[in-house]
Amino acid sequence: MDKLNNILNALEEVDTNTLFQSAVKKFDDDIIKLNHSQLEQGQKSNGESTPEHTFGSLSKKYVDEKVAKGLIDNSTLPNVNLKNTGSFYSGFKIKLQPDAFNIFSTDSKSSELQDYAGSEIFGINKDNLEVLRQKTSPFIQKEFKKLIL
Repeated sequence: MDKLNNILNALEEVDTNTLFQSAVKKFDDDIIKLNHSQLEQGQKSNGESTPEHTFGSLSKKYVDEKVAKGLIDNSTLPNVNLKNTGSFYSGFKIKLQPDAFNIFSTDSKSSELQDYAGSEIFGINKDNLEVLRQKTSPFIQKEFKKLIL
């Protein structure tokens, strides 16, 4: 009975925000890669698509460069992925809050790209949240057991 009381007391002391923050810190690269993969597929965190490529909103030179790099097919012009040189993507960082995290980019074009495509370019969509949950669950369970046993 003492062991059960000890576990119950330990449960009351568990700080779930600390567990959450530990998981985000450990998996921050994975979180950023999930955000990148969404953008590469033309998806935003709210499940909506990024704007479509059009010659009206993009210069012909820009589209030609993307086609030459094999990043888009000129015949279909998919939704924008906000990746040209890679500097926007490489600037992705995570800011931790007690019970949440925000993704942002330190790249100088960040504000301009948010104005163009919406602030929802940052974040994880519903499907990727599930991927993240599956990745982080074993770590969180292990850390949780350390705290209560």
